Amino acid sequence: FGSNGLFRWNGQLEGNSGKVSFSAMFSDFKYDGFRDHSSANYQRAFFKINSKITPENNFLFEGGIVWFNALNPGSLTYQESLTKPSMANPSSISNNASQTGNQVQMAGILTRQINDNSHLKITLYGIHRSVDNPIIGKIVILPQFSGGTTVSYNSSFPLFNKAADWSTGFEIATRFNDRKNYINNNGSEGDLTIDQNEQVVSPGIFAQVKFPLVKNLLIDGCFRYDLTWFGVDSKLSAASSGNRLMKAFDPSAGLIFSPLKSIALFANISTSFETPTSTELVNRPDGAGGFNSELNPSQAIEYESGIRGVVQSFIS
Repeated sequence: FGSNGLFRWNGQLEGNSGKVSFSAMFSDFKYDGFRDHSSANYQRAFFKINSKITPENNFLFEGGIVWFNALNPGSLTYQESLTKPSMANPSSISNNASQTGNQVQMAGILTRQINDNSHLKITLYGIHRSVDNPIIGKIVILPQFSGGTTVSYNSSFPLFNKAADWSTGFEIATRFNDRKNYINNNGSEGDLTIDQNEQVVSPGIFAQVKFPLVKNLLIDGCFRYDLTWFGVDSKLSAASSGNRLMKAFDPSAGLIFSPLKSIALFANISTSFETPTSTELVNRPDGAGGFNSELNPSQAIEYESGIRGVVQSFIS
């Protein structure tokens, strides 16, 4: 517990029976807030069941649910923050700026040890989220479902009398939104301005190889190719319907030098690709439905170097 009505409690349970282990957790959080119109509360539950089906196969099933409700006090001018820092923006109060919702998610992960050097991992997941989000000027109602799968394979092979580790795989992620935007009339729903179904489908493939060039020096190379398709079907205006496709090929390479067993020097160069979210795409300057045709993905070339190590201390 703490100031301004802060209170949180957690409960956790763990156990096992034979080849099956399980854990469960629950958390309850409440906060009145330092500022006006800034209270928040959420309840969260999570569980995990792990089963060693056979010596080679392991299955993990996990799921969770969260309920949340938070008020948004908004921003203040510099003078307002000096005069009364605990106040809320009057427009946030009159528009009932807040977010209320829930999310349920589940995932299953199967890991298969094929031999001493190879294993296969398959992940399936699904998420349902519902959000009611009044903000200044509009109210966003957004139920959404997302899900996908990831399959990866790790192994090694001999090369120049050395063992090269490699992995490859693919994934596909989907999201379906049923978005409605209303004009915010003092916290109540006004005219409907956006009513559209949004779809996102994003497949990708990846591969990585690690090879010891010489003693204590490892080279690491990988690539990833992504396609992301956005589709929108407006119920208010056929002209706002359409789709967009974003894609990128991103390679990277790095060196790892280990002069000592507990110390590693590394240097990497990589590229990255990040698409806008569907929520970002739907925010057009004119406020109409559909997607913003001028908003593009971010791409970058990144350089990184550093040192990693383990420091052990002994107390006698």
